[in-house]
Amino acid sequence: LPFLADLYPNSGLLPKDPVSRSKVRLFLDANSKSVEEPLYAFLGGVGSYENVLKGIEVIQGLLEEDAGFAVGVHYTIADTSISPHIARLRIITETDAGRFPASMGLKLGEELKGPKFAKFTKY
Repeated sequence: LPFLADLYPNSGLLPKDPVSRSKVRLFLDANSKSVEEPLYAFLGGVGSYENVLKGIEVIQGLLEEDAGFAVGVHYTIADTSISPHIARLRIITETDAGRFPASMGLKLGEELKGPKFAKFTKY
């Protein structure tokens, strides 16, 4: 994704402001390590849903209040990077589909509906 943003610098996928660019790169790294890895481990039945929730807490901490997007007020590669994981989370939490123990996906969904994850859910 960063390569595409560099190829098309006028796309807006990577902010021109260096501080915002840094925030996008931080978000990409946090998404990869804190959400992607635990989510796929959980989906494969080798990780816990608690680790997924911990990762979501990390991401939630990076989200700006009422910004509408992961970093700032425009769609960037930060949003692009997490979108597939949000889609998978929705499938897991609504269908309980995965190699994890039965009903753990539904339990994850119930946890995400709580006030602790309101910022992430709103995003």
